[in-house]
Amino acid sequence: MTEWHTIPAKFSSEEKKILDILRDVYGLNYNQSIKAGIEFLARFLAIGEYYVMADSDIIKKINRSGKKHMKHLDEDVKKILKKYDRDTPMPLVLNLLLREPRFLSFAKYIF
Repeated sequence: MTEWHTIPAKFSSEEKKILDILRDVYGLNYNQSIKAGIEFLARFLAIGEYYVMADSDIIKKINRSGKKHMKHLDEDVKKILKKYDRDTPMPLVLNLLLREPRFLSFAKYIF
């Protein structure tokens, strides 16, 4: 059986706002958010160690597959831009956001 440990922690007001957003949007409580953050950090560190230990051939293969994936995403965006008329921006924007959620990061510059 798994033994659980409670860790008391103090958060800055900015960190508390982020945790509240995670709770409201994704339904995660503080423990789930922190656990996900720790798992992410562990995976990130493992990938960093892998890059340090891997030889150059493996890194080249990873870079090539990443470039192929980005090229595929760019082709999808071009298809959406061809399909929807720019005179009616709402369907265009919605389809782009559904296909590429990373475009939401540019919303802070619009509003």
